[in-house]
Amino acid sequence: MELPIPKSVKKLWDAWHLRVLIILSLFLQVFLVSFSSQRQRSKSIFLLIFIWSAYLLADWVAAVAIGVIIKTQTDLCDQPNMGDDLLAFWASFLLLHLGGPDSITSYALEDNEFWLRHVLGLFFQGLAAAYSIYLTLPTNKLWLPAILVFIVGIFKYGERTYALYLASFDGFGAAASRDSSLRSSSQNLSTESTSTMMPNTIRTSSQIQQASVETMATPVPGVLWLPDLKHLNGMQQLEVAYKLFGHFKGLIVDTYLSLQVRTSSQKAFLEADHMSAFKVIEYELSILYEVLHTKVFAARRRIGFTFRFIGFCFMLGAFLFFLLTEKHDNLDKFDITITYALVIGAIVLDFVSFVQLLSSDLTLGAHNGSWKRYIPSIIEKRSRWSELIFQYNMISYCLDESPMWVIYKLPGYFRSRGTIDKIKIALFSSSEKVTEEVKELVFNELKRKSENVKNAQDVLTVSVQKGHSALSSPSYSKLQWSVKMFEYSETVLLWHLATELCYHKEKDKLSTKPTRVCKLLSDYMFYLLLMQPSLLSPVLGNWNVVLQDTCAEANRFFHKHKISSRDDHSKACEKILSIKTESDKLAVAIKKFKSKSLLFDACFLAKELQRLDDQWDVMARMWVELMSYAAINCFPIVHAQQLGKGGELWTFTWLLLNHLGLGLQFAYNFKTDS
Repeated sequence: MELPIPKSVKKLWDAWHLRVLIILSLFLQVFLVSFSSQRQRSKSIFLLIFIWSAYLLADWVAAVAIGVIIKTQTDLCDQPNMGDDLLAFWASFLLLHLGGPDSITSYALEDNEFWLRHVLGLFFQGLAAAYSIYLTLPTNKLWLPAILVFIVGIFKYGERTYALYLASFDGFGAAASRDSSLRSSSQNLSTESTSTMMPNTIRTSSQIQQASVETMATPVPGVLWLPDLKHLNGMQQLEVAYKLFGHFKGLIVDTYLSLQVRTSSQKAFLEADHMSAFKVIEYELSILYEVLHTKVFAARRRIGFTFRFIGFCFMLGAFLFFLLTEKHDNLDKFDITITYALVIGAIVLDFVSFVQLLSSDLTLGAHNGSWKRYIPSIIEKRSRWSELIFQYNMISYCLDESPMWVIYKLPGYFRSRGTIDKIKIALFSSSEKVTEEVKELVFNELKRKSENVKNAQDVLTVSVQKGHSALSSPSYSKLQWSVKMFEYSETVLLWHLATELCYHKEKDKLSTKPTRVCKLLSDYMFYLLLMQPSLLSPVLGNWNVVLQDTCAEANRFFHKHKISSRDDHSKACEKILSIKTESDKLAVAIKKFKSKSLLFDACFLAKELQRLDDQWDVMARMWVELMSYAAINCFPIVHAQQLGKGGELWTFTWLLLNHLGLGLQFAYNFKTDS
C-alpha cells in the first residue's frame, strides 16, 4: 500500500531532490573550509555542534547523491541526453567532496581509527563515480572534464584516507617509534651521565647569540638542540615547537622518552619565562592538532604539493572545457548554474585550502628560511586555543536547583538526572580568560618543582603529590589533614569550598593576584570534575558519593536557613562560616562514618586558612599542585582529545610538566636505564 502522496509533490521531489543534495553538499564543503578550524580556538557549544553536524552530513549527502545520480542515469539509459552527461560530471564533483576539505579530516580521535572504512569507501564510491561516467559513453560530450575532476577526486579522497591513517593510533604510534629520540636511541647512550651529556646537547647563551635558529646545525639523532626561548621571535618559537613536537609526539602513545631529550628540554624551559614557555607550548599543541585532525601532515610533503598543483590545473582545464561546451548545447539554465557553482566553488576552495596549508603551523615550523619575514603578522599572532576556562562553584551548584528547577528532581525517576545536571551546569556556568597571572603562577610553581628534581624517584614523588608539597612547610602542619585524610577528588572539593568561603570573606580584595587566581583555578577544577569526570577517571576515586553527600548536606543546611536562590549566594557563605567548627569538630568526625559530606570540613579548613598571613599564596600553590597532579596522572590521549574543543589549561600544564622533566615517561625511562 502506497502512501497517499499528491502527484504534484512527487513531481516536485523528482525534479529537485538531486539538485538540493548537490547544493547542500557544496554548502557543507564551504562551511567546513570556513569554520572547521575555529573549533581549535573556540569553546562555543553551538559552533561545535554545527561543525559536528556538517562533518557528518558532508559524507552522507555526497554518498547519497552519487547513488541518486546512478539511479537516475539507469532510469534514463534508454534515452541518453545532455542532462545525463551533466549528471556524470556532478558525480565526479561529489567524489571530490567525499575527499573533504584540508581543514578537517576527523572530528574526534576515534574517527581516525576508521581509516580502513574510508579505504573501502574510496573503492566503492570511486567505482560508482566511474560507472556514472561509463553509462554516458560514447556520446558524453563532457567526458574529458568529468574524468579530470574524477582524477582529482580520487587523489583527494586517497589523501584524506592517508591522513586518517597517519593520525590513527597505529599510524601515529609507528611514526613516534621511528623517532630517533625515543627509547631505542636512548638505550645506546644510557651509559653517559647527565653531566657529560649536557655540554653536547645544550647550547649556551653565548653560542646562541652567534648562531640563530635558522643556522643551527642539524640535530644529532637522539639529541635535541634548543636555543634560549626568551630571545626568539614568533616564527623562531614556532620552529622550536616543531622540533619539540618531533621528539615529544611519543607522549600521546605513551612511549618512553630519552634522557637526552629530558635534559635539553628541562634546561631550556628552566631558563625561559612564562610568556615564551606558554607560547612555545601553544605552537606545539597547534601542530599536534593539525596532525590529528587535518590533512596538513599528509599534504605538506613535496609530492603533496606536486599533486595539488596538478589537481588545480586539472580543475582549471575542466572549467575551461565546460565553458566552451555549454555554449553549444541546449542545457537547463539552472543546471548550468549549479555546475558553474560546483566548478568555481572547487577552484576557490582548492585555492583557500592551499593558502591554509602554506600558513599552517606544521608547514611554517618545518621549513626554515628568510622568506618567513614576508609572512603577515596576523598569522603569527593568531590564537591557537580559546584561552578560556569554564567556571562553576559548589554553592551555585546547589542553589541552582531552585526555585526555577522545581522539576529538577523528576528526571531522577527516569534515570536521566545526569543529563539534566549537565544542561543545568551548561546554562549557569561561565567562562573566564586565562590571564597572564595564571600562566605565571603555573609556570613558576612547576619550575620550582623541576629545579628540585634530581633523579627518577624525585619525579615519581612529584607525580603523586596532590597537595603535599604546598603544605610541606612546618608552618602549615595544621592544614596537612586536608590532604592526608582524603582522596584526590575529596581534596579538590574540600579546598574548592574553602576557597569559595575565603573568597567571599575578602571580596573587596579582588584586585590582588593570588586571590583572583585561586578563584579561577578553584572554579575551573570543580567544573572539570562535574562536566568531564571521564577525563579525570584515573584520579577520581569515589567522587559521585562525595558530591551527592556534600550537596545533600548543603541543601539541608540552606533549607534550614531559608536560602533558596542564586541571589542568596553571599548569605549562604556567611551562614556556613558562622558554624562553630571548633566545638563541633568531634561531631563532624563521628558523622564522617555515615556520610561523605565535606561541607563542615571545608568550613573548618577555611577558618584555619584565614588565620594565616599568606593564605592566598598557600592556596595558589595548592591549586597549581592539584591541577598538575590531575594533568600528569591522566591518560595522555585524553589531553589530545581536548585540542579540537578549544583547548584546556590543564593540557598546557601537562605538556609543561613534561618539558620541565616531570613526566612519568621520563621517570620510567630513568628507572629502566639505571
